[in-house]
Amino acid sequence: MLVQIEYYDSDVLTNLISILSMKPDKVIFVYDKDVFSKSSVENIYRAAKVHLENLKYELHSVDSDNLEAICNVTQQLVPIHDECIIDLTGGGDLMTIAGYQIGQRLNLKMIYADIRKNKILEVVTGRILCNTVKLTIEDYLTAKGAAFLGNSHLQPKKEEYKNILLMANYIFHNLSKWQKTCKYNQVTLSGKTSLRFYNRKQIKINGQIVSPDPDFLRYSEKLGFIKELKLGKIIDYTFTSELAKQYLTTYGIWLELYVYLQSLKIRGISDVRLGAMIDWNALDGIPNVGNEIDVVISKDSRPIFISCKLTNANAAAVNEIIVNMRRVGGPRGKGILVTFSDIKKDNTGVYQRAVSTGIKVLDRSDILSGEFGDRLKNTIDEVLAKDIGM
Repeated sequence: MLVQIEYYDSDVLTNLISILSMKPDKVIFVYDKDVFSKSSVENIYRAAKVHLENLKYELHSVDSDNLEAICNVTQQLVPIHDECIIDLTGGGDLMTIAGYQIGQRLNLKMIYADIRKNKILEVVTGRILCNTVKLTIEDYLTAKGAAFLGNSHLQPKKEEYKNILLMANYIFHNLSKWQKTCKYNQVTLSGKTSLRFYNRKQIKINGQIVSPDPDFLRYSEKLGFIKELKLGKIIDYTFTSELAKQYLTTYGIWLELYVYLQSLKIRGISDVRLGAMIDWNALDGIPNVGNEIDVVISKDSRPIFISCKLTNANAAAVNEIIVNMRRVGGPRGKGILVTFSDIKKDNTGVYQRAVSTGIKVLDRSDILSGEFGDRLKNTIDEVLAKDIGM
């Protein structure tokens, strides 16, 4: 039986990646109960057990500021008749020192996860033992006692990607047409379940006459979101699907879709979610949405949270990213704000707040540049570079 001694760390990656890569039969967690809760350690085990269903575990607490105590506990935990390895990837300086000392004293295999190179190394020889696994967003959430509850938006099909990108680009260059059409659609379609649309061209909203933009409707028909369009005093057409209806009645969704589809093109991204709804306390047995995240991706086993605003971004948008990225990624959580405004040029307080907290910002100039995909890729690489030593 292979036994792995794991020094618990607040960073999910350093805990999970060695366990899932080495696939031990049993993992022994060493942690400080005065610093970390027992449940936080057990959540790491639950996340590992999703992939290693026969995995066994033990928990042992130790004073993390006492090197001698850590050494004594570690030595006592080494099994007599089973193969044992010590993971030196995380756990803090004193735990790393203690693990190395005991490993040398008892001639045990010591390992280290090189995140940048995606390799598990044997510490003494530097020999590559195996490639590291790729952690998904779901791995991170399970390790934090959270869970996905689904998506707030219907997910587009692959054959629809091209037309969605064309529509998004049209909207970015004709925002006023989308604003008036979306407002009209939302009011006239409220409470209606049919895909058929039939209503007067002009309606009053708060004393103002509102009507859809005819060019926008014609382009929607051209791209296949609606069909059988008739324009006159009465607007008459049919949505081609529930998906099309949802997209043409949800104002900010087009920027979310655009970022989502551009993310799918980036090499190395192992997981992308659109409109992810999260239950932050999945273990209480009560499904409760605590957050909805516009776009969340995983690259190099790191989750990155992206907030998309087809408006001016406010402080609440920045705070939302901060909460999500720190809740899942801890102090090394990653966040990006994408906003259809001139937030960088205007150097607003919201922009300064985002930058000061490590959040990268893409704004109108990036969206309309014609090379948004490349800029998004470079931004993702930037937020990861410092963390993984690139």
